[in-house]
Amino acid sequence: MFAPNFYVLSPKSCANTIKPGLAAADDLRLSKLEVGTKHKYCVQAGASPAYMADLRYPSSDLSASSNNACSTHTIKWEASIHGEITTEPNAGRLPIEDVNVAYSLLDKNMVPVNCKGCSGTTSTTAGGMFEISFNVDNVALYGSSENEYAVDILYKKTSKSDNGTDIPHKFLCNEGEDDC
Repeated sequence: MFAPNFYVLSPKSCANTIKPGLAAADDLRLSKLEVGTKHKYCVQAGASPAYMADLRYPSSDLSASSNNACSTHTIKWEASIHGEITTEPNAGRLPIEDVNVAYSLLDKNMVPVNCKGCSGTTSTTAGGMFEISFNVDNVALYGSSENEYAVDILYKKTSKSDNGTDIPHKFLCNEGEDDC
């Protein structure tokens, strides 16, 4: 992978951490990274009065540098879902708190992907909101830079009646038109 050189000045002398922020970020619109591929990223510290000194050569009076520090990174499949659970439209669309939201990422054959982070549970907030985030490395998703995957989502909540029995809630999707 080709990445341009970045020249980031430290605000202080040596032995400080430099955080370049977006100055050293990949532009994903241009890089077209493919899920499952491995990329090696290296950094090297250098001191020079000249901009962009060639740090591949031994130190001289004009430039000095550290050895490369490199790390390999595997491109993961990433996505997020932001949802809101409310009462039906004709009931005022009031938020529903503490709904258990169980989810599972599905492969191209609609079978759950078995990997760390591919499934889990979360709960809605007082405002009825929930968020599901995926950042997973699994061979079933390799080569899928622009593919869409389905997510199986189940909602569950029970409330206690005055006499102590459990009352299961029923959830509808698509503006109250379909069972979830």
